[in-house]
Amino acid sequence: MTDLTNERPPEKSYLDKLSDLGGIIPGFSDMDGKVHHPSADAKLSTLNLMRWGGDPEYVLLRETERIWNTILEPSIVLPMGSLTFHMRLPGEVPVHELEFALELEGGLQIGFKPATTEVEQFSSIASGRFYRRVEGFLAEQLPPGGHTLIVTRNGVELARSALYICPETCYIHHELSPEQPWNGIWLQLYALKSNKNWGIGDLGDLLELARSVSDSKVRLIGLSPLHTPFFLLPEHRSPYSPSSRLFKNPMYIDVPALAEFQECEEARDQVLSREFLDFLKRCRTEERIDYRSVFIWKFRFFEILFNDFLYKYTDSFENPAAEHITFREKGIQFAKYIEDQGEPLRRQAIFDTLEERFRKPESEERHTGFHGWPSEFQDVQSSAVADFALVNEKRILFYSYLQYLFDKQLSGTTWLCGEMGISIYADLAVGSHPGGAEVWSRPEAYCRGASIGAPPDPLGPQGQNWGLVPLNPQRISDDRYAAFMDLLEKNLPEGGVVRIDHVMALCRLYWIVPTPAGKEGAYVSYPSQDLLRLLALVSQRNKCMIIGEDLGTVPDDFRSALKRAELFSWKIVFFEREGNKFHDPEEYPERSIATINTHDLPTFFGWLAGEDIRVREELGIVSGDFAVEMRAEREIEIRMARELAGFTPEEDVPPGEFCARLYERLLRSGSGIRLVSLYDLFGEMRQPNLPGTTDEYPCWANRNERKVSDLVGQPLFLRLFKST
Repeated sequence: MTDLTNERPPEKSYLDKLSDLGGIIPGFSDMDGKVHHPSADAKLSTLNLMRWGGDPEYVLLRETERIWNTILEPSIVLPMGSLTFHMRLPGEVPVHELEFALELEGGLQIGFKPATTEVEQFSSIASGRFYRRVEGFLAEQLPPGGHTLIVTRNGVELARSALYICPETCYIHHELSPEQPWNGIWLQLYALKSNKNWGIGDLGDLLELARSVSDSKVRLIGLSPLHTPFFLLPEHRSPYSPSSRLFKNPMYIDVPALAEFQECEEARDQVLSREFLDFLKRCRTEERIDYRSVFIWKFRFFEILFNDFLYKYTDSFENPAAEHITFREKGIQFAKYIEDQGEPLRRQAIFDTLEERFRKPESEERHTGFHGWPSEFQDVQSSAVADFALVNEKRILFYSYLQYLFDKQLSGTTWLCGEMGISIYADLAVGSHPGGAEVWSRPEAYCRGASIGAPPDPLGPQGQNWGLVPLNPQRISDDRYAAFMDLLEKNLPEGGVVRIDHVMALCRLYWIVPTPAGKEGAYVSYPSQDLLRLLALVSQRNKCMIIGEDLGTVPDDFRSALKRAELFSWKIVFFEREGNKFHDPEEYPERSIATINTHDLPTFFGWLAGEDIRVREELGIVSGDFAVEMRAEREIEIRMARELAGFTPEEDVPPGEFCARLYERLLRSGSGIRLVSLYDLFGEMRQPNLPGTTDEYPCWANRNERKVSDLVGQPLFLRLFKST
């Protein structure tokens, strides 16, 4: 009889070996425990989108050879206290002939001679060359930051690598403790209603809200992403599908609050025009945001302010034929902003100008962004783009000016909020639109053709396709992790808090890829240890706390890594259950943020009335039979929530009292941060977003039913945030 326990496992195919090298995860378990494996076609498609297309045997040999010919990884990320780095050396290169230098973040360069140890030998099948893997040891501790490690031989540079020295944990504010948790409010900025805004909530409304609650227990105000939209397609309004996450949405500027507005006579006259006053009267009373009208009017004013700025602070009117614009007085501050923002801002502004030039009428076809432009303009490095930029410099400057105005006003707003003891919680989306500025500006960093999504889970029982482009895990460490570091630097506000949407992206992402059989999915892994350390570096540098939105399927080891890195996990009361009983919020971990709902979930009053189920059934998203099942499950959840709130089954409880008692329980949770929905404080039924819909439901368009000024008089607000 054959002893099967001693049999060797079958040899992996070249496709499987290449998939392993590319980070394609061979299988995963869904929410029901069923194991799924990506098909061979899904693997081939995923590898092709990573730019590893072709015969798997050839590509595997090519990539293996490339790895062994890379003396240093493009980026080395070490924790503070670690002194070890690795090299791969051809056998004919003696270690003692190598010279080493460190260029510290501040620019100081020092030479050193590391101790080395050979840890592995390898002979290439393809070339027959002999290689060694060598461990090097830094001579001394380095300060945290982004340094450069340089290896030379006989004066010739052999390798250069980014060397990041990172803290192991993210920043935690010194005022946050179990004895002093932070309570706050989450809201949608666009939805804020006031007597001052121009039909869409803005930074002025945010400041008004902060001032109104500054003498209460509110310590934090949470926002959805403020990323850059497609300016000329305002109906594409999801903050989680932006043109770019590197810059912001100027539609949130409070125009009359700008110093530039106060100094511009034409702008001040325009706000008194009958046409504009008619627009204000209409837009302030509408239930939904008229994004197109808002964009048209704000752009008119931005044009006026920009032209006034050019006239007063540049020579563009005096020397219209000059090749370059010269700035003076207040214009110098803008010129410094452009210089500081560098190439990313210029590419964003060029993109916006090109989109203005080539965007087709929305009636012609579905929005595709730069994919709808002439082919020669789809390449950011092309001569056509360079020539276009030369003759459109003033328009490019205009779009840069919008970002300048926004950043200046946002900085002032957050500073004033901080002076009142209120922090602003920002949000970083998991991806951007495939036709947007972010992907166009750095095409080598993204896998165009793949889409980010999720397999079936409690948030999306049918699975989800978010239509966002993933970063290429095989290129992410190139150029000093530039694509990832830019996202962090642009989105981690100094002294604030940031929520990272779908934080599992730091570990793995579910890619949806085209195959001959249709769309298929596969999980692709990312260098989570490096990414978490880099996140901790920027977090500590900017004194910004990090919330990791970890709803859905999270690998156990990654959840532990998030905990070690001091990220706040996400606790939604109605998701924290075991059987027919909700977990006690007082048992939530300190490094967590607790709430009852999110933008993708029904408000408390909508949940209680089954409004979300009614809408889904009415729109045909769920069948009548499934809606019956959902309502039965909802009745069970309501009984569980009543028990959690401390009511007996026999009690007749008004909805407002039910909501108040549940939130009071939430505010006694063990979580370090607790958030209350502005929608619940206003008693609203409609949720901001209904996943699985686009035009069927007014996602991201409903305005709040009450004004910002009404908040401090709401009974629930007084009970939760003003009572002693």
